[in-house]
Amino acid sequence: FVGGYPVMPVDTNIFRVADRLGFAKGRNYERTRSALESLISPKRLRDAHICLIHLGREICKPRKPLCLTCPVNTMCNYGIEAIENSGGK
Repeated sequence: FVGGYPVMPVDTNIFRVADRLGFAKGRNYERTRSALESLISPKRLRDAHICLIHLGREICKPRKPLCLTCPVNTMCNYGIEAIENSGGK
């Protein structure tokens, strides 16, 4: 969607979410972009980009992520640990 091309732009929020969910490890732009593009239909890249940024800004914060309210917390080591530490509440 960037310049008419099916490309997943990656910012700090997307790096964090992709890393925590295990889609791509570390902060390598090309590796993260390629991993996400291989998982997401080119037609859905724009929507996925917006959703991942929102998830990173509002829920999957760098410090004190809101794992208990995260819609994908069972797919994420941070989320799973947070659920276990809270007693599943």
